[in-house]
Amino acid sequence: MKSLIIVAPKAINKKMLWEITKKLEENFVIVGYKFEKLDINNLTKKQAGNLLTQEEIKKGLLVPCAMIIIEGEKTIDFGKVLKSELGSEIVHVSENEEVARYEIERFFKKEEIFEHDKINENVFD
Repeated sequence: MKSLIIVAPKAINKKMLWEITKKLEENFVIVGYKFEKLDINNLTKKQAGNLLTQEEIKKGLLVPCAMIIIEGEKTIDFGKVLKSELGSEIVHVSENEEVARYEIERFFKKEEIFEHDKINENVFD
C-alpha cells in the first residue's frame, strides 16, 4: 500500500525535514520524493489550513513542501500516528487508501514513482 506524506513549509523552515524523512525511511520504502510549491488557489480551504499558516495564505507566499510517497504495510496508520505526534501544521497525511490514491495521482506523474521491487540493489556495486 502507498500513502502520501506532505511535509509542510513550517516543518521545512524549522529544519525538521531530515527527522521526518528518517522516520519514514526506518519504517517504509520511499518510492517518490520531490519538492513542490503548492498553488494555494488550487487547494481547498481545509488543505490550505493544514499546510500553510494564515499569514502565508494572506501573503500568497508559496514555500516548497516536500512530497513523499511511502510504500509498505499500514502506511495510513503510521501517517496518522506521525500527524498526531508532530501536528497537522507540520505534516499532511493521506487519511485512507482512497484518498492516498487520489493525492498521489494528483501530485505525482507516473514516471516519478518508483517500484521498489524493480530497483536494482547492485547498481553501485
